[in-house]
Amino acid sequence: MNEQIPNGAERRHSRRRRPKPTTEVVCRPETRIVGPDVAVSVLDISVDGIRLKVKAPLEKGQRIEVDLEGIGYCRPLKLSAEVIWSLATADGHWCIGAKF
Repeated sequence: MNEQIPNGAERRHSRRRRPKPTTEVVCRPETRIVGPDVAVSVLDISVDGIRLKVKAPLEKGQRIEVDLEGIGYCRPLKLSAEVIWSLATADGHWCIGAKF
């Protein structure tokens, strides 16, 4: 049986959380060579994915590497993710959603 989700309802499988203020992020497209860090900031994160503000456009389906570090993390986290959506922002950056 397929359940219908009302418009505007939460469709995520896990709860999003704001990052700790001390969280530092690096985001690079996954390529054969080390690409530039395009991360500006983490907007929110969950078990399943992350929402980032970035300096350069990333395409839907593009693979990225996300490194998170800061107080409260036992060790730096290096995660592979896939860009699910990308939108230009008014300030000349892009907002992306990616799943792990």
